[in-house]
Amino acid sequence: MSGEVATSEIRVAARNHAAYEWIHHEHVGRSHGLTTSQLWAIRDTIHPPQLNVLSPLYSAALAFADHSTVHVKVPQDVMSDLQQHLQPLASSVNLDVADLLVEAAAVVATYNMVSPSWSLWT
Repeated sequence: MSGEVATSEIRVAARNHAAYEWIHHEHVGRSHGLTTSQLWAIRDTIHPPQLNVLSPLYSAALAFADHSTVHVKVPQDVMSDLQQHLQPLASSVNLDVADLLVEAAAVVATYNMVSPSWSLWT
């Protein structure tokens, strides 16, 4: 789930104003093919990304990270959207989509745990 993980990591960094996390993960996003305009869309927490800037999967990962970070509870429709967009990836690597949902939740939760503390040091 590499590109989606990078998208989630840096979105949490943007949401939590954690410059340290952003700086240390932006290159990961770029290494997975994220463009400058996509990174700007991920970093902009005020305006929703323009259509066609992010793939449907990346948009679903972003919505998941946003709800988890800002509201803690992720609505069922956001979970279902992420699950739908993760299904082809899960099938291609012979995993259950539930495993990828757990990974998404673990990544977002972990970065929500560490990014506020890192932002205190920067």
